[in-house]
Amino acid sequence: MTNQPPDTQHLVPMMERVRETCGSFPELLSADSGYLSEANITYCAAHGIDAYLAVRRKGDDDASLGRLPMTQARERQWEMHQKVSTPRGRAIYGRRKVIVEPVFGQIKQAMGFRRFSLRGLGKVAAEWAIVCLCHNMLKLRRTLGVLRLSAVAA
Repeated sequence: MTNQPPDTQHLVPMMERVRETCGSFPELLSADSGYLSEANITYCAAHGIDAYLAVRRKGDDDASLGRLPMTQARERQWEMHQKVSTPRGRAIYGRRKVIVEPVFGQIKQAMGFRRFSLRGLGKVAAEWAIVCLCHNMLKLRRTLGVLRLSAVAA
């Protein structure tokens, strides 16, 4: 939980936490366009992370990337756009739709959680922990229910 809105500042600390927790950096990373920055691309390359960071949002013109002057940062973004646009890149980035995004959709739509009731970073973090706990308990209940039905049917 953080009160810093730009996602670009969060990629490096998160990768460091992954390394501390898992013992190494991930081999592969996909993230939305909010995480795209020259610093993040450079960081991932320096640490052997095969990053797929979205460059544009839906509805933007593909050609618009090529119309701006090619500064070094712009060139890195263009290279990332080309990488994510390959069949392999689309497949890797597309996995986010089934791994990450459904969780937020279920929390928003099925649980009706759209805004925090409390204020302050500590209270918001506690509220989010409760929301995540409820989400996971609902998943567990559904899974155990399916397992019980399977055992009865067998």
